Amino acid sequence: MGILQIASLLVVLAAVFGVINYFFLRLPQSIGILIVALAVSFTAMALDAAFPMLELATTMRAMVLEIDFSDALLEGMLGLLLFAGALHVKMEDLREQAWVVLLMATMGVGLSVAVVGVGFSWLTGMPILVALVFGTIISPTDPVAVLGVLREADLRKSLETKIAGESLFNDGVAYVVFLVLVGLAFGDAGGHDADEGEQNALVGALLLFVQEAFGGAALGAALGWMTFRVMRRIDDYTLEGQRPMKASSSSSNSVSIVTRTVWRSRSSIGS
Repeated sequence: MGILQIASLLVVLAAVFGVINYFFLRLPQSIGILIVALAVSFTAMALDAAFPMLELATTMRAMVLEIDFSDALLEGMLGLLLFAGALHVKMEDLREQAWVVLLMATMGVGLSVAVVGVGFSWLTGMPILVALVFGTIISPTDPVAVLGVLREADLRKSLETKIAGESLFNDGVAYVVFLVLVGLAFGDAGGHDADEGEQNALVGALLLFVQEAFGGAALGAALGWMTFRVMRRIDDYTLEGQRPMKASSSSSNSVSIVTRTVWRSRSSIGS
């Protein structure tokens, strides 16, 4: 099964799960679809255990193994998720809460990673760096899910903007921290002794942080500004309803393409 067929299957399943949630569960869309998907997964596992001749697990495992999840998640899904979430946040409201959002998305994520990592290491005896990697995986929130819940909640506009803004930026921050910690925890030391290896790993981690955080943000801002200037100069009514979405999503994906080609890495912050 090719990538187009897999993508089409996911869209169909998401639509079916959404219909089931609408008629039966009545939960917020993102949460309802997640619960229905979990129920279907558990049902498939039960059927495979009860009727092994169906080979459901083998078939599904083969489909999943065809996907390069590193590329699919970091190259495609993450940037598009952040872009989809950003479409529903007004820049004027975000500017008013900029400092609070910045602190929550940086210091808040760092504090969450530290608490989860230290606690997980203490409970399981896992090496602290590996536990911190686990902390970066579970600390960020899904912006689309958060915005979906906020739309149905009766909150003050300022509080809604703070939560929505933090959910948009924490994914990019956590991703950069994840790359740095993975490099420190599992990277090749590259030295002849432990001290030299740790020093090389730390220098590499700092360079990676600067490249991903500041380089990705600068590239995203530059491409976004150029896209904005081009759209302002186009005066064609047939494109009025299409150009903002197409141009913006294209520039978002272009950040990933450029960073991978030039820097041999990925940057979700620019998206």
